[in-house]
Amino acid sequence: MAADQVAIAIATLGGIVERRTSRYKSPDQHAAGVLDPGARSEFGIMIAQVTAAALTSENKALAYAPFR
Repeated sequence: MAADQVAIAIATLGGIVERRTSRYKSPDQHAAGVLDPGARSEFGIMIAQVTAAALTSENKALAYAPFR
């Protein structure tokens, strides 16, 4: 029971970190902003953010699995 709560807390923390990475990338960037030539320097951060989003989603699915 306690390990389940720790897993949920870590998954939630991962979600917070992923959102901060997204805001670090650019607070007002949207899908069309990727096509902007001035946004080329942010591709590395964008790849890290997309990877973090996928991992966060997977962590949440695994953390909440015992409660289904």
